[in-house]
Amino acid sequence: MKKKKDKHEGSQKMFGHIMREYRRLGKNYSYEKLAELTDTDANNLSRIERGEQFPEFVTLIEICYVLEIDITKYLPELIEQIRKEKGTEGNE
Repeated sequence: MKKKKDKHEGSQKMFGHIMREYRRLGKNYSYEKLAELTDTDANNLSRIERGEQFPEFVTLIEICYVLEIDITKYLPELIEQIRKEKGTEGNE
């Protein structure tokens, strides 16, 4: 059976890549350490990094805070990716 493609797969993968870079290269945290600091599950963090899911808002804020990710730096790219996914590229 073929897995259903998530409509936001590209933006999820984009955030996952950003998170992975900050976790591995910036802080050198394991999933377990980041889970402890963000009060979430290591498996959940792994799924977020792989782009299989997007974090809930509070978890997103906690991840960004702990890893010192300035999410405003990446919002334009994430928004553009979501526009592409929705087929509204360039529409305001």
